[in-house]
Amino acid sequence: IAALLKDNSYDVSLKNYSGCKTDAILQEIGEIKPDIVGFTFYTFNAAAVFRLCDAIKKISKGIKIVLGGPHPTAMPDECLKQIPECDFIVRGEGEITLSNLIASLHNKKDSSDIKGISFRSKNEILHNKDADINYNLDDFPFPDRESLIRNYKNGSYGHIVYGNPSDILMTSRGCPFQCGFCFKVCSKYRNRSPENVIKEIDWIVKNIMP
Repeated sequence: IAALLKDNSYDVSLKNYSGCKTDAILQEIGEIKPDIVGFTFYTFNAAAVFRLCDAIKKISKGIKIVLGGPHPTAMPDECLKQIPECDFIVRGEGEITLSNLIASLHNKKDSSDIKGISFRSKNEILHNKDADINYNLDDFPFPDRESLIRNYKNGSYGHIVYGNPSDILMTSRGCPFQCGFCFKVCSKYRNRSPENVIKEIDWIVKNIMP
């Protein structure tokens, strides 16, 4: 998402706050003074994100808070009810949806036609239509690893078996099966081309690996 926003000339600050104390996160947000703060989160860390949203709005009520990821996608209504500080929920795959939302906010346009978001309007929670699924994953830019390069260099991104530094590549999305314990956005399996994956591996080897 950060890479796509940068491709569209937006100023993006990508941070990995895993393991960081709340005070340090809030201090950095106060220094950056962003127009929009976005979090992706799972159910296991939802309570921490709820508290963080409250603290961010105390820094500035003008900051728009956008939440995405598995938990908000599965339970957008609940999130908006439980987190009054949340302005928007991005459901499903967020690249195009968040880009459209930010463009709308930047141009001060109505958000009612943006697919894939949930939000409040006149004390009512609204859920727009689901976003269209992009079936050509090669269309997306590679993840913005450059913004997190220090995490690779200082050993934050390592693996007890594979060593340091280590990384993960997304080569496909979606699944045709219907497991009861799983939540997914798209029931169709989609994969990147081998050439596109190899190109990303080449970038990682050249820029990250020692």
